[in-house]
Amino acid sequence: MILVCRPQKFSIIGRHRDRVLSVRFVHTRRWCCGLLAGILLGAIFALLIIDHLDGYHDPSSLLGFSPREVRLVGRLRESEQQVQLLRKHLLVSQSELLNAWSTSAREQQDDDVSAAVLEEASSFDVTSDTLRTKLHPNGGKGRRRNNLDALGVPCKDNKGIVSKCKVLHIAIVCAGYNSSRSVVTLLKSVLFFRRNPLHFHFIVDDKARVVLHTLLSSWNIPHVSVSFHDIVPLTDLISWVPNKHYSALYGLVKLTLNKALPRSLDKVIVLDTDITVATDIAQLWSYFAKLKPQQLFGLGENQSDWYLGKLWKSHRPWPAVGRGYNTGVMLVRLGALRASNWTQMWRLAAERHLTTLLATQLADQDIINAVIKEHPEIAYKLPCQWNVQLSDNTRSETCYLEVADIKAIHWNSPQKLKVRNKHIEFFRSLHLTFLEYDGNLLRRELFGCNATAGKASQLQVQLSEDDDECYEFHRARRTNYRTHIFFVAPRTPDPAALPPASSRRSHGGSDGRAREDAGHGRGMINGFGDLDGNVGRGIGDDDGKDRRDSSIHDGKDGLDIGDHDSQDEHGGGEGENDAPQQTVDVTLVATLSMDRLQMVEQLLMHWAGPASLTLYLSDAEAQQFLAYTQTSEIIAGRSNVAYHVVYKEGNFYPVNFLRNVAMQQVETPFVFLTDIDFLPMFDLHAHLGRSLAALQATQGFHKTAYVVPAFETQRYRLTFPRSKAELLHGLDMGELFTFRYHIWTKGHAPTNFAKWRTATTPYRVQWEEDFEPYIVVHKDVPLYDTRFVGFGWNKVSHIMELHVLGYEFLVLPNAFIIHTPHAPSFDIAKFRTSPQYKFCVKVLKKEFMESLSRKYGNAES
Repeated sequence: MILVCRPQKFSIIGRHRDRVLSVRFVHTRRWCCGLLAGILLGAIFALLIIDHLDGYHDPSSLLGFSPREVRLVGRLRESEQQVQLLRKHLLVSQSELLNAWSTSAREQQDDDVSAAVLEEASSFDVTSDTLRTKLHPNGGKGRRRNNLDALGVPCKDNKGIVSKCKVLHIAIVCAGYNSSRSVVTLLKSVLFFRRNPLHFHFIVDDKARVVLHTLLSSWNIPHVSVSFHDIVPLTDLISWVPNKHYSALYGLVKLTLNKALPRSLDKVIVLDTDITVATDIAQLWSYFAKLKPQQLFGLGENQSDWYLGKLWKSHRPWPAVGRGYNTGVMLVRLGALRASNWTQMWRLAAERHLTTLLATQLADQDIINAVIKEHPEIAYKLPCQWNVQLSDNTRSETCYLEVADIKAIHWNSPQKLKVRNKHIEFFRSLHLTFLEYDGNLLRRELFGCNATAGKASQLQVQLSEDDDECYEFHRARRTNYRTHIFFVAPRTPDPAALPPASSRRSHGGSDGRAREDAGHGRGMINGFGDLDGNVGRGIGDDDGKDRRDSSIHDGKDGLDIGDHDSQDEHGGGEGENDAPQQTVDVTLVATLSMDRLQMVEQLLMHWAGPASLTLYLSDAEAQQFLAYTQTSEIIAGRSNVAYHVVYKEGNFYPVNFLRNVAMQQVETPFVFLTDIDFLPMFDLHAHLGRSLAALQATQGFHKTAYVVPAFETQRYRLTFPRSKAELLHGLDMGELFTFRYHIWTKGHAPTNFAKWRTATTPYRVQWEEDFEPYIVVHKDVPLYDTRFVGFGWNKVSHIMELHVLGYEFLVLPNAFIIHTPHAPSFDIAKFRTSPQYKFCVKVLKKEFMESLSRKYGNAES
């Protein structure tokens, strides 16, 4: 058995001996230095005396020198000889001290290795004969060096050192929304410690492709390149293998790395998404230099008794060498893998053992171990610190004695962070550190590697703070916000819980699932040079183009949510036996920050249809939100709501950017553009579906925005009106008011609330300056202008653009929303108190008007 080398740890006796030797050396050095200084000072003093007596000559002196001068010269020569002698003694002392230190270190290393063997023997039941052989393979003579060689302790040398600017390739299999979220922690841990340019190869399904494409392009990390490889063709190669592992079919994908990755790639590190790296990944890459030509893989040993077949009585694991190998962290030599006809090797092994074992239990790991059992020469054993496994029944504590020993943590248990382990609190803290770490801090340059430099420096704002009074606003507009769409994705409803297909209504093509265009965003993105990073950008960009077409998503990469329960909202009654009404599906779009999180549950209680919500959060707040969604019965009970996260950066709330992110993921024909502080009337989703279907039959949808009248209450406790009649009663009683009637009348005055009170059919209203209604509109509506951040003109500008485009505004007579009271936001407080803030909003307004003129001609002012 080969033990992993552990760091040297000196015992108390060894440290004491080193201390004594160090003290002796210091005293010897001080004495020698003092003596040398005295001799030199004496020589200088003698020369001064000679200089002082210059000109005095004794007639009896030889060659003109006096007897005194001759004596002084002799003493000076004696001093020089003593200095040379002392130098020799000092060199001897230094040599003896270094030899003593070296001997002490070797003896202490042997003690540590012996202790490690004893520890492993106690943990793994090694026999005493084997133990003695490991400790004294040559009967004690020369045991120190031979002991290290026998135990596989790596010596420190320059072999395998990774050059500073060498690109390291890392492959990760990532499928589904949950894996796309968990892989972010892995990426953070790798990027935090890395010192080399990296190229990530993601083997993805359609869902993960869209999420990671958006995230990594907006993250914009220098010296990082990304390639996406389609997982779908690979599933045909592995779908015939029965698998009982919780990873399902995707757990077998690593068997096809030779097919999945490009032929130009020769070596790659393969990591599972549940890995947390705790050191520079280049250290792992350096082990490639130690692989022999016939070795295809570098793997760490499995740290449980699974492959020993001792976990329970009838346990029948797949064959493996000893404890087997764990495939969560692997070095793979792809060139050698292809040359060895790897596909045939694993298929033959799988077919042979499936006849008796029927299915894999640990996915690809079972088959790889079976191949290694037949061909042990293809595996190189990595130190177990590179795969500290935290699953049930593991003995990972044998791999580390202190924090510095740990290289990579593997959460390979279905319980993940809840797994039982002796040091689980430490591991959990390390994982949470990266989970909540601000990813924006990882946008750092690697100095000296200009050939692979990222784009971070190219995105700096050109305007300086000195000559631009609204510098902060302009910088916010140009900020490339890190965006994680489908951070919490809509769950696919259980087919058994749905009504028969014949009884379901058509909702504009919605099928209750989130779909992505498999053909979008494929191929390599070298340093994200092929990504525009403009997710959520609006019409105000300098090129004057609508960025919906140039964004990462083309409209098919988003939310496609059917309302499978809507028949219960308006079914039954007198028309129960009639043909079902045609409806058009609508997705609610809103944004929020952490201080409005409590509104989500209230909103979902009022709105039964699909919703696309964007949250503006820090990394730590995102984890709090995730925990909130997992504990809320209301949120967990909905399968048609998607939550997207835009990570905080800068001083303003980028409201229009957030709206655009939510809009771009919508797949239903219509969107309801509202704010999180408004509660829609009960059954509004079903009402809109019926109303829009009826309007479509009579007048179509060509450039029409349907206005939902907005009201407000100043009471925190309100009996919410269930009909228009109850709402009108609340208006008459002074419990409800038209929205912002006393602060910003112009914003909603064109709605004509007096006419709405008695209206029974939709009616048109004229656009007026500063009009900002909440509307239902077709999803191909232009995006919001992202120059407007914080408070002021963010909705007004959007409605103005719709007016310039020729949209009509049609007020719905039986729909309404009510604004709930809340404390003023930080941005509105700044707007009310800062003249500079108001001035900059006017500047942005002027710039927006000019951009409208450039884009559409003579825009109305």
